[in-house]
Amino acid sequence: LLELKTISDVGLVGFPNAGKSSFMTQVSTANPKIGHYSFTTLRPHIGTVQANDFAMSLMTMADIPGLIEGASQGRGLGFHFLRHIERTKVLLFVLDGAATDMRDPSMDLKILVDEIKQYSSELASKPGVVFINKEDLDSDAFRENEEKIRRVSPYPVMRGSAKNNTGEIQQTIDAVHSLLKQVDPEKFPTYDYAQYLKR
Repeated sequence: LLELKTISDVGLVGFPNAGKSSFMTQVSTANPKIGHYSFTTLRPHIGTVQANDFAMSLMTMADIPGLIEGASQGRGLGFHFLRHIERTKVLLFVLDGAATDMRDPSMDLKILVDEIKQYSSELASKPGVVFINKEDLDSDAFRENEEKIRRVSPYPVMRGSAKNNTGEIQQTIDAVHSLLKQVDPEKFPTYDYAQYLKR
């Protein structure tokens, strides 16, 4: 029972070096380790994110260690990391849109989605958002990758630079908060600001 307890409202999902920790640092109270090498994050870091709503709702966000292909078969501590993702409510996929590790980010998204599906149909049914990171690094490559990602993504897609805190970072948080209001309306109720003013 303890293992099934929710660790956070939102789980950051992505390959190593996609920029999950940088995103977490910009939007939350957490201060995860950031580095230019694989598996900088070895355990989940939990932070608090304030939603842009009337009630200033607080969401918890977990920076999940990076997944790799074969995670659903246990490769790269895959089972361990996927269990962390299983204990979140909404998935936020972070992709390296500049392909700094010479990977195709649209293929990375496909691999991540496939690994999640192979691990658990319940996990695969969780709602999600995609954030294409590193738009500041290589505009031509980024635009090409963005087009490919938007064609294959089963989730809404946002873009920006977590390092520079630019682009659609706030829109990403808004989209995640909107999904949380759907999956957990008791914790994240919808407030009617107009009705409040009438009181």
